[in-house]
Amino acid sequence: MDARRPRRLRAPTRHARALAATVLVCACVTGCVRQLALPEVDGLLRDAGWRAVILDDDLSLFSPLDVATAEEYAGLVREERALVQDLLELPPADAPLLVLLREADPPSDPLAALQPSRDGVRGVADAHAVSLAVPTGPGALPPTALRDVVRHELVHVESRRAGLHGPSWWNEGLADEIAAMDTVDGRLVLQAEPLELGWIALHLDDYPDTRVFARSAAREAGRDDLFLYSFHRSAVRHLLGEHEAATFAATARAAFEARDDPDLPRRWRARAATRDVPAMIARAADSESAETRAAAAALLADLAAAGLPSALTPEADALAFRMLDDERSFTSAAAYLLFTRSRALDASLVDAAVAHDDPWVRVLGLALRRARGGDVSPAEIEAAWAAAPEDWTRELMLGDALPPGPPER
Repeated sequence: MDARRPRRLRAPTRHARALAATVLVCACVTGCVRQLALPEVDGLLRDAGWRAVILDDDLSLFSPLDVATAEEYAGLVREERALVQDLLELPPADAPLLVLLREADPPSDPLAALQPSRDGVRGVADAHAVSLAVPTGPGALPPTALRDVVRHELVHVESRRAGLHGPSWWNEGLADEIAAMDTVDGRLVLQAEPLELGWIALHLDDYPDTRVFARSAAREAGRDDLFLYSFHRSAVRHLLGEHEAATFAATARAAFEARDDPDLPRRWRARAATRDVPAMIARAADSESAETRAAAAALLADLAAAGLPSALTPEADALAFRMLDDERSFTSAAAYLLFTRSRALDASLVDAAVAHDDPWVRVLGLALRRARGGDVSPAEIEAAWAAAPEDWTRELMLGDALPPGPPER
């Protein structure tokens, strides 16, 4: 049999099924920075009933999926591993990488598999092995949808080879930072300050240094806390910024050497508290990604509701009005204007909203004028609601602000 060709193996025996279950349980409870209790390749070939197996010089992949999909995952792993190796200035590995694919739990929730290493279940990695939860069944996401997850886990593998494996906060923060990098001309490039780091300004008091800079996964309270991983990434990004060198690999090595600096938590916290979040939001508002634009509007509304001074400015008001033109950002931008800024707005902005071409912006403009104590006639209200197309989310938010609300549909 050609060892390089995917192949179907016999159905698993009862012993094989038990072994496979043991493998997955060990991987799941261990977390992505601990040793994986994985059997040797020969044992997998002999005992486990995988639908497809790929044995090659650079990887050994075992899959419960069909041969074609297994090949797609193998190609994705090879591509992402090469990118990470190039970034960290590493040669190809001498030994093949062991890759185990397993069904995402639950299979009906494929999006759950897009959370890399959040709780030690979605993806786990060792020095020479990766186990990935992958969506299966009708409508399952394609392998490329798990690109960030794959890259995150491969960083754990390759950072060990690069001598960059350290405390848990560093390992997870570095993996998240690299997983989020853009690919430009076949190479990984550090992003501008990512929007998710802006959320940290709202929660600094909720995360003490002992939690942010946890040295081992066992000391991290609540591994399903997605905010915690953003804090790890923020700390790593801060340290990288303090030790910028000619290449990312050199920067990472210098930052890694400074990981135990006792003054690092203080410097990081001071930087996090003074980050120019409105500038980050403004950049994200111009993103080509609708999801990023929507997240920017949501962050602006949350920062304003929390009373962050930098989110309560005329510049932020103008940005929120610009966000009203984006369907995905409208609700958050309107909430910002109506619930936290209505009385502080420049009157010209309110007048512009009332005269806007978009009927929903006109409804918002009249609600703002009313909240500011201005005169709004019943005829204006009726005309505005009649012209607004049905949208239950906007109707729910603006109905009480501009009574009597939308007409019966």
